[in-house]
Amino acid sequence: MADELENVEALLRKYQGGERNFSAIRLSKVDLSGQDLHGADFSGATLWEVDLSQANLAGVNFTGADLSNSSFWDADLRGANFTQTNCSGADFCGANFRESTLVEVNFRLAILNRTDLSNLDLRGIGANLAQANLYRAIMPPRWLESAKVCNTTLPSGNVSNRDCNT
Repeated sequence: MADELENVEALLRKYQGGERNFSAIRLSKVDLSGQDLHGADFSGATLWEVDLSQANLAGVNFTGADLSNSSFWDADLRGANFTQTNCSGADFCGANFRESTLVEVNFRLAILNRTDLSNLDLRGIGANLAQANLYRAIMPPRWLESAKVCNTTLPSGNVSNRDCNT
């Protein structure tokens, strides 16, 4: 844990010094809530159970990252890139994904309550929303057309099992 704390402090120090490339960094169970990390590159990073609640993550590149079980409560994710990102079990309650890229994202077991998923880059979506909770999420209905839904709570509160047998 001391190494991870040093990594967090080093990351924040480097970011404040102008560094933006944190690709392939490995952090788990650390608190980055409320931090301003806009425009950072976390492609290929492993951020397990990291608290990024209320963080400014606008324009961040999470391509290929593993964000399993991390918290993004009320985070600003506008314009972020989540291409082929593992968000399994992550909590995005109240997060703003406006104008983000969500291609082949694994949102299995993710919480997306009250998230703003409007105005997204939807090319080749293919998201896994199995067992995800989208209650009261703001999203274009066509996003669900190419996503896998099984025991998925839809924005209306209804549960869809459309793809459970595929």
